[in-house]
Order: sequence, then structure tokens, then C-alpha cells
Amino acid sequence: MIDLLNKFEEFPFIQAVLIDDYFSNLPEEKNNIVRMTLQKFIEKEKKQLYRCEHNGCNKAAINSHEISETAFLKKIANNNQKLFVIENDFKNNSFSYHFKDKNTKSISIFPGFCKEHDKNLFEELDSFSGVFDSTFINKQALRTTKKAIFEHYKTISVAEKLKKELENIPFIESTEYYIDFVEKIQPQKERLNRLKIIYQEIFDGLETNGHQIVYKIFNIRPTQYLFSIFMDLSQNNNILAPIFIYKLKHENKSKLIIGYFNNHDSTTLINEFLDSDFLIHKLIYEEKKKLVFSTQFLNNLTENTKDILLKNEELHEFSIVDYLILKEEFGLAEFNKSLERNI
Repeated sequence: MIDLLNKFEEFPFIQAVLIDDYFSNLPEEKNNIVRMTLQKFIEKEKKQLYRCEHNGCNKAAINSHEISETAFLKKIANNNQKLFVIENDFKNNSFSYHFKDKNTKSISIFPGFCKEHDKNLFEELDSFSGVFDSTFINKQALRTTKKAIFEHYKTISVAEKLKKELENIPFIESTEYYIDFVEKIQPQKERLNRLKIIYQEIFDGLETNGHQIVYKIFNIRPTQYLFSIFMDLSQNNNILAPIFIYKLKHENKSKLIIGYFNNHDSTTLINEFLDSDFLIHKLIYEEKKKLVFSTQFLNNLTENTKDILLKNEELHEFSIVDYLILKEEFGLAEFNKSLERNI
């Protein structure tokens, strides 16, 4: 079980299925079939040849970095090009986390674009000049959305194959486990379609120079960590409200960037978001697996902070003390007062 959970590190939806399977008291025969089926799919999915699909491109996709390795990741890495991320500690306790070191080459990567489109679309991100302007932020949002599309695509692909295999088990289709599993696939498909619409709208804006993403930039205390978070708060395909949140560092300046669609619904949501304490909880606690730390930053974190970060967010209540500690340690204590631009 632990081995499978480790192998499906990039498939949160499938990990949830595994854990649910483990605690759902299915007959052992069916438990074994579920696990063997997932084991069979994982290597096939890793070897799958993903395609670019940008503007219908059918060329093979190369590994792209959602956060530029050259412009940002390498700038805070140690001499061995190592950074730290937070991952589930399946070996010791699957309900907690641990800090894991990774090479910059393997952080925030996904097979999103062919070599030509990756270079043509994102050359400005990789040769960053230090100016966080509208073009930079819209292109960063385009890359982030493509990564989300890829993650949903591979999740649905594995889930559909598992569904087909499960249907070979006698009477499985009448079980609560199977019904619940199938019901969870449809929302994933709907969100994938919505992500494709969001992607196209951002790209169309870049093509016409009528940028779709507007943004707020906050100066925060210089700190050697990064993150990229995408939240889709859209109500349906007609009311799109994606939110893109980045913490980036260039030279001795740290920026918190929040991008969103230029419409009434998105603007209302983002203002409510900024006025609440939800921001710190979402960025640092709930989305902790998106954080990327330098060795220096991790070493300077207090033991209290590390303990908070390694807790399971679903099992431990996030207290006001936790909130204050994280806000201070991650340099966000004064960000509401440091608005640089509001476009």
C-alpha cells in the first residue's frame, strides 16, 4: 500500500482512491484487484507520449518548468542545485509530511509543450529581466493553466482505465465504492473542459495584446522560497474566475503576485480573498506541497513552524497561533500594506 501511494505521488485523486479503498472494508479480493490494477497502470502512464496540443500541435511534449528553472529555481538553490519541497511521508506516516530535497531539474516540471512552442511562448519567462509586467504575468498564468490541464488529463486517464478494470469484478457496479468512484470522475472532466477554455482565453489575450489577466503585486520581506498556486473558483463555463498566486524572488526582492480575470465576479472574489485570513491558510498551510524552499530558508525556520507545516491539514485544526507563526515566518505579515500596483 505504501509503495503504491509513493508511486502515485503526482496523482492526488488516485491517492485518495487508494486510501478510501484501504479503509472502506471491501472484500480482500476486491482490494487486491484495485491495487494490482493501479500498479499495472503507473508505469504505462509514466511512459505515455504526451503531445503539445497548443493550437492543435501534435508534436511530442518536452518537460517544461512551471516556475522557470533558470530565472527563479536556480537562483535560490544550493551549490548542488538542490531545493526542498514538502511531500507526504508515506514511509513513516501517510497522514503527515516530510521535507524532501530535489534537484531543480525535477521541480515543477510537466510535459506541456513541444520544444518549439515552449521556447517561443515562454522565452521571456526564462530570460526574466526583473520586470513583473502584464505580459510576464499572463504568460506565467498560461503556463500554470497548461500544467493544470496536464494534471487533470492524466488523472482522468488513469481513473477511466481503473473504472474499466473494476467493471470486470462481479457485482462491483452495485457497490457504494464503485458508484462513489464513478461520481468523482465527472467533476474532473468538467473542470478539464473549463481549464481548456481558460487557457484559450489567456492565449487569445496575449495574441491581441488585450491581456486577460489583471493583477496585484505586493512587496514582501525578502525570503528564499517560491510557490505557484492555481485556484479555479469559476461557477460554470460562462462565469470564469481563475486565480493565480505566485511568490517569486528576483535579486534581493520578493513579490507576492495575485492574478485574476478582469470581470466582476473575479474582482469580487479576489477582494474578499484579500480581506480575509484565508490567504495565509490557503497559501502556506493547505497548499504546502506547492512550496519550494532554499536550504537556508528551511534551516532558518523555527521548530514550531516546521511542526505546523508537517501536520495533516485535514486532521489538525489550524489555530490563530499557527496563522500568526506562518504569517511572520514567510514574510507575509505586512503584505496588505505594501501594495505596489493595482491594475
